[in-house]
Amino acid sequence: MRFETRLTDGLIGRHQRSGHWGAETFYAILARRAGAHPNRVAIVDRGRRVTYGELKTRVDRVAAGLGALGIGAGDVVTLQLPNWAEFAYVFFALERLGAVANQIGPDFRSREVDYILRFSESRAFVCPASFKSFDYVKMIGELRPGLPDLAAVCVLGGARAPGWWRSNSSWRPTAPRATPARGRTT
Repeated sequence: MRFETRLTDGLIGRHQRSGHWGAETFYAILARRAGAHPNRVAIVDRGRRVTYGELKTRVDRVAAGLGALGIGAGDVVTLQLPNWAEFAYVFFALERLGAVANQIGPDFRSREVDYILRFSESRAFVCPASFKSFDYVKMIGELRPGLPDLAAVCVLGGARAPGWWRSNSSWRPTAPRATPARGRTT
């Protein structure tokens, strides 16, 4: 998908000259921090602590899993995750792949999600199995037949749904992988 932006070359140059925008990606900064301080805490979430070393490892795993699903530069991936550490793993993995992270709130339901996935031409959707008693797997299962661009659904936690790629809390891909769209295989 091609994106329009309000950023002009002049505006980008001004931000770069001021030092607000650098040439380094988040992943390059993370790799440097993980190398220098692998045991320092980077994220605290629901009573667990994730170090820089662990964060880099998990971002690498998620990037490998999404890459294996065919997600790459320019692809839009919609994330409907709560404010959990897993959000960071997916978000920064997408940055590493050059994909576009399209974050939506976990309170959105079928009508909003259908519109957003369709409008953004999302190639993948990442969600929890459930959150606050809402069944995201059921929702996306009902929407998926009408979303021709959606190549993969990645579900965090919960029971395996046939034909869907699922990841456990350490983000190691588990079989079976997503049923590819448009004849693509993984």
